[in-house]
This record gives sequence, C-alpha cells and structure tokens, in this order.
Amino acid sequence: MTQARSLHGRHIVVTRPEPAEGPMHEALVALGARVEPVPVLDVRPPANDRALRDALALLPEADWLIVTSPRAVEVLAELSVFEAAPPERLQVAVVGERTAQAVHQVG
Repeated sequence: MTQARSLHGRHIVVTRPEPAEGPMHEALVALGARVEPVPVLDVRPPANDRALRDALALLPEADWLIVTSPRAVEVLAELSVFEAAPPERLQVAVVGERTAQAVHQVG
C-alpha cells in the first residue's frame, strides 16, 4: 500500500446507515483506518405512502425521474412503477453505479 493511500492512524466516523461491517467500513479498514459506525439516518418506509403515490401519479407529466439510491429503486418497484412502460418523454437519472444497476435490474 502506498503512503498516499494509507489511512493508518486515522479514526474515521461513518455516518451511513449501512451494516457496521458494510462495504464502506471494509474499504476504510483495508486502507488502515480505525472505523466507528455512527449512523445518523434511519431509513425505513413511510408510515403513509400517500404523498409518494400522489407524486408518482404525476409521472406522465414529468420530464425527469431522479433515483438517488438502490433502496429508492426497491420502493419504486414495490409500488409497481417499473411495470408499465415509462411515459415517452420521461428521462431517468440515477445517482451512483449501484443505483444504475438496480434500475437496470428492474427495467
């Protein structure tokens, strides 16, 4: 490991809501860091998904659908968003490679 890529002696706080031994943790440890998981978000489905369903009903009028995480893809799939062909003018943008892969998996 080169000195420039070493995190030896560094204490890193990971605020992502992933498992304590998740991919971010493993990557940082591999670079020599001491990692402290401190999730600051609790990601879970809303108690009432009415606002989301109302927003999704507007998709035929939308220009863009921006999907920000693989979990968002799961939620949209659970709501059957990907079962019908998308409106012709709708463009889809994703944040990150894993999100892109998730979107491609569900169509």
